[in-house]
Amino acid sequence: YGAMTHLENFPFRRDRFIHLMTIIRSQFPRMIVGGVEVPQPVLFVDRDGTLCHEPHDYKIDRFEKIQLLENVIPSLLRIKSAGYRFVMVSNQDGLGASAYPRHGFDSCQNFIVELFKSQGISFDIILICPHYPAELCECRKPRVGKIRGLLDPISCDPSRSAMVGDRDGDMEFAKNLGVTALRVDSPFGAGLSWPSIADVLTTL
Repeated sequence: YGAMTHLENFPFRRDRFIHLMTIIRSQFPRMIVGGVEVPQPVLFVDRDGTLCHEPHDYKIDRFEKIQLLENVIPSLLRIKSAGYRFVMVSNQDGLGASAYPRHGFDSCQNFIVELFKSQGISFDIILICPHYPAELCECRKPRVGKIRGLLDPISCDPSRSAMVGDRDGDMEFAKNLGVTALRVDSPFGAGLSWPSIADVLTTL
């Protein structure tokens, strides 16, 4: 899934973790019409509670905790067919601390990414924030400072782009980024099923 930094080659520091966990594919296919690059729609998507069911302890650190939401893969394939690129943005509070060791997260994250890739769905950018809210970092949703910088390789069309998530912070992130906010149905609030989300996005 593109050029990924191998984390085991670096001494671990939580303040650097966000940079090491950022994956940007080495080649971005661009849409060129008449010699002019045409902006493309981008779907920003949360992971836990949106792609996968969120476990009761809010940590996907064992394989048995990985359960995809119903119809997420066929819906994403429909969205991909409509020309969307995919960006994963996830807050993982305290990742790398003793209560949430890195090795369990790494294994599960790699499995999830490879699973989606095997079904034809790749993420051009993956941004994982390991910080707590009180740390006031720029990489944690709903702030958009870090993701704006990472979007430079992509010509993004905000009018056709969207954020899908399950929490209020995801909806605020969408507002801050200037894209459509779509809430997936979850214990945190009523929302749309993945097929309904695909219906909305394929008509934007």
